[in-house]
Parts: sequence; structure tokens; C-alpha cells
Amino acid sequence: EVKWYMNYIETELLRIFEGVGIYLTEDDYDDKIPMDSLQFVNILVQIEDTFSVTIEDEYYYSDNLSTFNSMYNLISKYLEEKKCEATV
Repeated sequence: EVKWYMNYIETELLRIFEGVGIYLTEDDYDDKIPMDSLQFVNILVQIEDTFSVTIEDEYYYSDNLSTFNSMYNLISKYLEEKKCEATV
């Protein structure tokens, strides 16, 4: 189940990036993504819509989300928190 979940996040995140014209391979996952501010905001909005999460405002104004893996890890964190809340 965990492997499927991880693959789902990766696949959807790649789809979101491709939707704004950014094409990545696994070799690019830790590299800073060349994107403008419009692409960045569009990606964050798409992440919120796709994964039903709300990204805190601080992430919109920082370099914390400059790589694929940083965004992947943030999504994983939010989804894990949602999962924990659902079991309480």
C-alpha cells in the first residue's frame, strides 16, 4: 500500500509539472526547478486541488519548495497528517 501511495504522489506531481510545461526525470528530482513565479503558484494551486490539501502561506514566499523532492515531501507530510486526523 505504501509503495502504491508513493507512486501515486510521484505520478500526479509529474503530471502537474508537465501541465505548466516543466518536464522532469528522476535525475532532476533534487535539482532546483527552473520555473517562474506564475508556474510556481500554478503548481501549488494544482497540488492543493489534486491532493485536497491546503499549503500554508509561508511556502508561497520561500525557497523551501524549489525541487521536485521538496514538493513531494511536503505533499507526503500533509497527506500523512490528514491520515492521522482521520484515525483520531
